[in-house]
Amino acid sequence: MTDELQRLADDLTADYLHGRWRPEAAEEHRARILFAQAGVDGGLDGLAAGGILAATSIEQMLRPHPELGSWRLAPVLRAYPGGSPEAQALVRDLLDAIAVDGFPLLPPRALRYIEAPAHYDGEAASLFLAGGITGCPDWQRRAVLQLDAIGSPAVVLNPRRAAFPVGQAQAAREQTVWEYEHLCIADVILF
Repeated sequence: MTDELQRLADDLTADYLHGRWRPEAAEEHRARILFAQAGVDGGLDGLAAGGILAATSIEQMLRPHPELGSWRLAPVLRAYPGGSPEAQALVRDLLDAIAVDGFPLLPPRALRYIEAPAHYDGEAASLFLAGGITGCPDWQRRAVLQLDAIGSPAVVLNPRRAAFPVGQAQAAREQTVWEYEHLCIADVILF
């Protein structure tokens, strides 16, 4: 059985990272409140686990609002209680990123996120996400959200593609070249 929360959270996070989605003002406000509440729900054990979203907190977020039907976070939060721990952690990371996304000095994440095979030759500080790509969870997505949550201005260089053309020898060569070039220009490499 597919984890509905994982699917919803993956789609929304990808749209956030690529600049295709940004929460509406009221949705962002409620997400910030929910983020703060997640740090309180569950006490010290909840904080150690990265926060816990209690059902009552989610209900508060989803209380009636004229624009609730258009909020992309609403279906994610409705699916949250039945999701896997990994999917729930991704949602909490997304809420953390939204909570600090209003930094006026930082360009939007879409301008600070480069995913293979797109090339980066900018001057800003950059961080390469090195480590597993195939046969492992998409840890890179969570890492980018966590970097946003601490207000990192770094341009993130992500070798994990949304869709890698498996079986194409040229794509494999292109990937290897991309990784080498971007490892060389990165200011920081995160494993």
